[in-house]
Amino acid sequence: MGLEPDRLAFRTIHDLRAERDRLASATDWGACARVAREVLGHPDVEPIDFRVARSVAVQDGGIAEALRHGAVACERAPHHAEFALHMGCLLNQSGQNADAIAYLIRSARIDATVPETYQQLAHAAQALGNLDSAMKLAWQAYQLDQGNLQRGMIAAHLLSRLERWDDAARLARLAMERAGPAAFAYRSLAGYLEHVRDFAAALDCMDKALALEPDNAEFHAYRAFMLIELSRPEEADAALMRAARLDPVNLPGQRHAISLLVDKGKLHQALRYGGHLLSAQPDHPEYAECMRFLLEAKAMNLAAFDYNEIAALKSAGPPRRLADPPTFSEVLNRQSRTILALALRDIRSRHGESRISMFWMLMEPFLHIGVLAVVFQFTMHGSPPLGTSFFLFYFTGVMPYLLLSHLIMNLGSAVKSQRYLMQIPFVTPMEILIAKGLVEAFSTSIIFVIFICLFFVFGVDATPANMLSIFYAFLMTFMLGFGLGTICASLVEFGAGTEAVVAVLLRFVYFTSGIFYVPATIPGSARDILVWNPFLHIIDSM
Repeated sequence: MGLEPDRLAFRTIHDLRAERDRLASATDWGACARVAREVLGHPDVEPIDFRVARSVAVQDGGIAEALRHGAVACERAPHHAEFALHMGCLLNQSGQNADAIAYLIRSARIDATVPETYQQLAHAAQALGNLDSAMKLAWQAYQLDQGNLQRGMIAAHLLSRLERWDDAARLARLAMERAGPAAFAYRSLAGYLEHVRDFAAALDCMDKALALEPDNAEFHAYRAFMLIELSRPEEADAALMRAARLDPVNLPGQRHAISLLVDKGKLHQALRYGGHLLSAQPDHPEYAECMRFLLEAKAMNLAAFDYNEIAALKSAGPPRRLADPPTFSEVLNRQSRTILALALRDIRSRHGESRISMFWMLMEPFLHIGVLAVVFQFTMHGSPPLGTSFFLFYFTGVMPYLLLSHLIMNLGSAVKSQRYLMQIPFVTPMEILIAKGLVEAFSTSIIFVIFICLFFVFGVDATPANMLSIFYAFLMTFMLGFGLGTICASLVEFGAGTEAVVAVLLRFVYFTSGIFYVPATIPGSARDILVWNPFLHIIDSM
């Protein structure tokens, strides 16, 4: 009896084709693709089998495989126009438009009477950005198939892309005369007529389109825009309301309608649609911002302003549940994030775009110290009041003074100059003052460390004798400066002269706080008066 032969060896190519066609009729594309591959492996395979395998692979989702089969079919039947056309269609579908053109031109040379060939060539040319060639090819496709409304409207659309609105409108009318009217064609024609500002004719087209498709929400909305152009607001409002009823979930379309109404100055109607959007999605940020803009625009027109109408619009939204009161940790976390954001903003605004401000931060104490050192080196016969270094002695007095003066002056003007920040939720005057104070303290600390390092670089021993005393002096300076700066910020609200008075008082503090002398060395009667200055004790501690 011998070995059992493979049963497939007895299946003829006709049997395989029959099974392939049966599976295709049953839309079992996975099994159909496997049988189609068996057909391609048969010795008696023909070019048409590759053409069929291409179509089956497309249905099964294998575009790459379909392209391979299509290329083989075209190679084995180079004079077959349909094979080349189908290959061009598949390449267009997969986005390989430049490759598609070669196959489509081959198909057109074999048979120049197939309109789909020129339609596909037009599609490829349009995808490659050649609108002029695409329009001519689409026109040729329509000339070969004048009863096809779709081809005529595609050619009209390409004319509109070239901004040939009159030609597009004429072609759309011609296509409907030859193939019969259609709602989508009337809608396209209305768009072309709108661009030539023939709004009455465009409205007539939309009426005809709605006669064919009365429940098309987009048609009603576009008809409303034409009515607005023709100054028929009541009819436009009714059309927009009809569109909203037909498609209530199309909120972006209503948002677009608001933009058009605002452009036409129809704030009354735009407010109505803004209220509808806000009531549908009260937490949508864009719709809330849109409503805020509409209310502000309405407020600009006091003659037409109606507070009762705005109250009605606000009450149209669903009632909101009152939020639970925040916990202490939530308030603390929120305030910390607010202060950090304000401090970073202050640093960016001060140093973000100008390097000269950072340079001045270093030069200001250097100039103070340099001038004092040069002047008193001669008046004190080369010996500082304390220690051996003029620069180090005056440095310990100048740094606290600069921190105090910066805190008082900058905090005093902070609230007045940054009042607009209080329009932001959770930003209060105290947050602004704390953020400004932290920035000043941070900047002064950085400069202090930089100068200490510079002293070491130039051979001056600047090692602190008592680090805790230095920290205490800076802390007391910050507390004193922050308190006085807060008081100054309050006094500035009563008049601009406060800043001038504070500047004079700071000059007085400069000379009475022991910056360039030691209190123990001055006469007792003068010292008894100066000790009432709290800042004198802070500098003495430093």
